Formats: sequence, C-alpha cells, structure tokens
Amino acid sequence: MKRFMNNTSILNSHQIKKRISNKKIPAWRYPNQIERDYLVNLMLLVKQWKNKMINYIFPYIDELNNESSIQRPVEANKVKSDSIRFDDWADKLNNIIKAYSLQVNLNEVKATQQLNFTAHEVSNFNVNQWFKVTNSILGVPLIQTEPYFETTVKSFTNENISLITNLKDTTVQQIDTTINRGIKQGLRNETIKKKLLNGTDLEKGVFKKVETRAALIARDQVGKLNGQLTQLRQTGVGISQYTWRDVNDERVRKKHNAMDGRLCKWNDSSVYSPDGGKTWLQRGSIGGVELHPGQDYRCRCYAEPNFETIGLDNI
Repeated sequence: MKRFMNNTSILNSHQIKKRISNKKIPAWRYPNQIERDYLVNLMLLVKQWKNKMINYIFPYIDELNNESSIQRPVEANKVKSDSIRFDDWADKLNNIIKAYSLQVNLNEVKATQQLNFTAHEVSNFNVNQWFKVTNSILGVPLIQTEPYFETTVKSFTNENISLITNLKDTTVQQIDTTINRGIKQGLRNETIKKKLLNGTDLEKGVFKKVETRAALIARDQVGKLNGQLTQLRQTGVGISQYTWRDVNDERVRKKHNAMDGRLCKWNDSSVYSPDGGKTWLQRGSIGGVELHPGQDYRCRCYAEPNFETIGLDNI
C-alpha cells in the first residue's frame, strides 16, 4: 500500500477513499489572467516591430517605387556592359530589410526572464488549484517534491523563444515579399503600406496576420503548460486516472465536449471508460480527442483527479 507525505499528516489509500466519499470535487480553474498578461507582452513586442517598420521602412517605399518606374533609356540599349544595372531598387530593398531584421532581433536575455516569470506564474496558479482541490476532498493539501519543475520551465521558455523568433523571422520575410511584389505589380505606395498593416478589402495585412498568430501563441502555450503541470502533479502522487471536464461554453470543440465527464487514463490518451474503469474503449468511437486536457491547441479543459486511484498501479 502506497503512502504519501503532505505537510500535516500521512495518508494511506484506505484513508483517502474514506475521505472522498460523496464529496464534490471543485472545478480546476483556468489561468485566464496569466494568459492575458502574456498576450499583452507579446502584442507589445509585435507593436515594436510594426513601429520600427513604419519609422524605418515606410520612408523608403516611395523612393523604391519611383526608382522601379524609371524607363530604360534608349541609349542604354546600345551599350553592353555588366556595369549598367536597372535593378538598384531591389538591392536597396534587400539592404533595408537586412537592417530592419537586425533592429527587431529578439533580446533573448529579456525574453527569457519574462517567459520564466510567466511559467512561474502559471505554476503558482496551478499549484493553488491543486491545493484547493486536495484540501477540499482530503482535508489537507497534498504537497510533493517536484524534481521535474525546472526542466518543465526551461522547456516552456525554450519553446516560446523559438516560437517568437520564428514569428519575427516570418514577419521580416513577409514584409520583404509584400514590398517586392507590390513594386513589381506597380501598386501605389499607399496600397503597399496598407498590405503591410491591416490590409485591404481583399486580404489581411502582414501585421494583422502577425497579431493573430501572436494571440494564438500566447493562448495556446499558457494552456499547454497549465495542462502539463496538472498531469505532473497528479501523477506525482500516484493518481493514474482523471475525469475530463470542459468549461461548458460555446468555444468548446465537439471532440472535447465528447470527452466531458468521461473517465480517462493518464498513461493512455486514446481510451476512456464508460463504467468506472472496468472496461476501456477507444475515444475515436465517440468522436473524442485523443489528447490529455491542455495538450490540444487553445484547450481550456481540465483533468479532475480520480483520488480513488491513489495507491494503485498505473493500469
């Protein structure tokens, strides 16, 4: 029989089962405010990129467009020399984009500090939910050592540094492509600028797309970290099963709603049990998502711990 230390007592699996009898498990809240804070910080970074583009690149667009529209002199047709070029605007644009890219390079030291702070905020929020649930059901908050914690934070930070760096690189590339194509197509200067900002009636602008992508990163990454910590903390005390809970609003996807109230295994995200763990069926048979809560993009569902599995093997 497994035994688990907490800050006030030692509980065995028999005592746990006795304490949880007929008790309703509190909802495990989602860290909405932390997600919003991360989104605000990321949007501020995107705004800096946009302002640098407006201040540094926009003044050159008129000049580049004018140069591209100069007709080839008749006299030049008689001269065969590699020294005569009529694509100077393309070379200038290339140099401008390179300089802009250097200006918006990510400050990794500052970014790492901010992301570490966000990760710790998510962890603190998550552990408070864990304490709330265990204290309500067991009468004591279950506290355990967390040898995985620093690695989890580092993984979150590294992944988000990579995502933000890729977002920056994509932004620079799209700015270059938009200006290049606009000039070649003979678009007006103002039209090119619109395509770089919010866009035209026909398509979203470069920075409109960047803002959408940044919002997805912030919302997705906070949810993933929250779900990962939930899994680590539950399995860390021996909980092998959980009940899937969605947040019961119009944004919940069908595949996630299909799992609501279903008993699941932490060691197998492809199955669920319709009868309290006696039999296990494939989630695909009910159209359920084959991931744990928080693993899918922008997932706000949570895993309600099945305390009765404390002290049991991960079957």
